[in-house]
Amino acid sequence: MTQNDNKNSVILLSTYIVNEFVIQKYRKLCVELDKNKYDVLILLNIDEGQEWHVPEDVACFGTTCESLNALMYEPIEETLLPGSCHFPLLRFYIDNPDYRFYWFIEYDVEFTGNWSSFMNDCSTNLSDYDFLSCHIERFDENNNKYWPWWHRSNKVGYNLTDCIKGFNPICRYSNKALAYIDHYQKMGHSAHSEVLITTCLYHGGFKIGDFGGRGEFVPEGYENRYYIPNMSGTNDGTMRYRPLYTPKEIEGTGLRNKLFHPLKEINNRQDCSVMSVNKTECGRHDNCVVFITHKIDSLMLHYLSYLKKETENIMDFVILYDNSSQILIPEEYPDFQFCVFNSDKLDGFFHYGERRLPNPLVALVDFSKKSEYKHYLLIENDIVFTGDMAEFIRNINTIDADYIHIATDILGGPENHWPINYIKNSPFKNLYFSWCQLFYISHRYLTDLDAFMKENNTFYYEFLLPTMAYNNGYSVRQFENLGYRFELSWGPAEIYEYKYQNERMHNTFYHPIKNLSIIDIEQQTTN
Repeated sequence: MTQNDNKNSVILLSTYIVNEFVIQKYRKLCVELDKNKYDVLILLNIDEGQEWHVPEDVACFGTTCESLNALMYEPIEETLLPGSCHFPLLRFYIDNPDYRFYWFIEYDVEFTGNWSSFMNDCSTNLSDYDFLSCHIERFDENNNKYWPWWHRSNKVGYNLTDCIKGFNPICRYSNKALAYIDHYQKMGHSAHSEVLITTCLYHGGFKIGDFGGRGEFVPEGYENRYYIPNMSGTNDGTMRYRPLYTPKEIEGTGLRNKLFHPLKEINNRQDCSVMSVNKTECGRHDNCVVFITHKIDSLMLHYLSYLKKETENIMDFVILYDNSSQILIPEEYPDFQFCVFNSDKLDGFFHYGERRLPNPLVALVDFSKKSEYKHYLLIENDIVFTGDMAEFIRNINTIDADYIHIATDILGGPENHWPINYIKNSPFKNLYFSWCQLFYISHRYLTDLDAFMKENNTFYYEFLLPTMAYNNGYSVRQFENLGYRFELSWGPAEIYEYKYQNERMHNTFYHPIKNLSIIDIEQQTTN
């Protein structure tokens, strides 16, 4: 890249893919920002063997594993995710060291205004800040101690009580700040970027600020200026870690000049409900493990390889993949058997349209009509087991029951779960609730459930599965009576990730675990 000495700032749109969605985000930045003040580039991390077609009019800076290794930093994992997304930015800075400010924007950040109003405000009124980001806060024993990255792989060089975190899908660095971070990491310090950057800069005497939210790091007059936090969670609000926002949800807030993250990519490919693929591998066993997920990355692929190995010679292993937010081409993963569906197209997947209530039972029923097994062991992608998974699957495989479920309920009963309010015209004498991140079910019971849901769709599946099983005389077992424990609830994930890492019990399932990097698969296989 050729440096224009008249430019004050560079905007780096960070991505690992190049598609129409990313190009549109890039062009919006180019159109709305003054070309005399800002350079705009795509910051593209290229995996080994990948090739991307970048339009000729799009400025792009690519990084590779080789170019990032040349930085001589110590990552917390062997991949950029988690915790090392700032490495490509530092590679760019070292190769292009003449800008005053460097903006880093992940491709799934959305701004509900003109980018120039946001950028120019920061350039004019916050020019004395070396680092600007979101959700900047100190470690607090009372409020955020369960956030996992305080504790995991933290070699930042300061006591935990002196650590400061940020949330960096969009952030701005001064030239001097990047020079300091480069030097600091070459000294051997490492941690998740959301701990390392803010902590080392603050203690290095640099000025850090939060361009929205609340708290001590928010400049005067900027409270909730460019994003609105949810104070009941960590990294929550309009700028959050998960779940994804749809464009319709963002528009529905009516908020102008606000940052949102993460925006769900809209892609028209594969407008399908459920389809079976790699059918030649189906039917080797009577029963099937069905793992349901909506994301594929290196950590997920590693976890799937582990599960597939543990399942071998016991049950078939199928990945029920939701293609609505991250497009997957099954042929690119020949080692796995996928069945792909689109939750936005599958009727009833979101209970009464409530996106907080996904219903994997709907996708499993659809799958069972195309791939018939005697039983299905459904496992959601954010429940993790501390015991011998192969032994667990082998034990379940020997049981000829219609339904095996989780009996543990931290909330104490069905009346304490708010989806109960949807239920109308119940034909059942008694109402039951079961967490359904894991359950084992017969094909005959699935068929009967499908027939019931066509007549009465008011039951959320975590009520319907146990209620119909117990009231109608199906053969029912409980995982706890088979020797397994459960630590689970709605969340937040930070609490259960902390429990998994620091209070782990054998033969126990933990949920929700959103950060797969904390799973010690080698230890799992030796328990």
